Amino acid sequence: YRMDNLKSVRIPPEMRVISRSAFVLCTALNNVEIPEGVERISLDAFAKCHSLENILLPQSMKVIERGVFWECTSLKEISIPAGVSEIGDYAFYNCTSLRDVYNHSVVPQKITMIFNTPDITVHVPAKSVEAYKKDFSWRNYNIVGDL
Repeated sequence: YRMDNLKSVRIPPEMRVISRSAFVLCTALNNVEIPEGVERISLDAFAKCHSLENILLPQSMKVIERGVFWECTSLKEISIPAGVSEIGDYAFYNCTSLRDVYNHSVVPQKITMIFNTPDITVHVPAKSVEAYKKDFSWRNYNIVGDL
């Protein structure tokens, strides 16, 4: 069923996984609260949520699957918790407003094509700057060690 008018979502704390395509095409959705305990966001869960501006990922997050935030054109920044070990292809593809990614992982995740927006700055832990700059997949972005 259609959820075009949904503006805000609070995920229940007992959920561990946000299901595949759960909020796809919720074009009015602009705020999502994800509590501690959620570990995975599944394929295309928030794809084409054109109004999504604010989303806070909990420290418990481990996996961001393929296309999760694909075409979230209002998303300007995202903070990826340290425990995220997997980021799927196209996770932030066509996020045309995305400028700052705060990646708290000490070890660069193995990624392929997750962004296609120019001028993205990836903020990483200071001690990990060289690892990100040497990593085949991350080195093409502006890496700043200010976390």
